[in-house]
Formats: sequence, C-alpha cells, structure tokens
Amino acid sequence: MIGLNASSPLNGAITKDASPDTAPAAVSSQVATELKPPARINVDLSSAGRSLSAINAQPKNHNSDIDDSNLPDTIKQTLKQIREIRAKLQQAWSN
Repeated sequence: MIGLNASSPLNGAITKDASPDTAPAAVSSQVATELKPPARINVDLSSAGRSLSAINAQPKNHNSDIDDSNLPDTIKQTLKQIREIRAKLQQAWSN
C-alpha cells in the first residue's frame, strides 16, 4: 500500500511501507494542512513602478469611449452593463 509517512525527514514523502491504519481522509487532511499558502504576501515596487501605479490609480472614466460614440442611449447602457459584469466575473475568478 502507498501512503504518506509523516515521520520521514521529508515530511510528506510517499512510501510503500505505510501502515494500513492510515486512512485516505486523514492523509488528505494532513497534506491539505501542510500545503496552505502563506497568509500574507509582501511586494516591493521600484520607484518607477510606484510612479506608474500612482498614474494608473487616478480615477478615469472607463466608459468614455462608449459615451463618446454615436450609439443610442439604450445600447450605451447595455455596453456599460456588459463591462461591469465582465469586471465582476474577472474579480470572482481571480479570487
């Protein structure tokens, strides 16, 4: 039987001689506990990156191209709603 040997120096190495007492649920919960991502990530930006971030952080009208078009108002509102839904979906998928 193949299982996880928690007492090995590699802590989580797969071995062929694991005891039959090791239940798959217990093994998977132990592996899930050991593979948790760090709770905090620190990113340092260069001065060029900080200035670019500051420029991009300024509020912009993301729908100005739609507003400036010669489309009917109902179409403009529909396009804005589509953009808003896309942004929400992207945010949900990235989390």
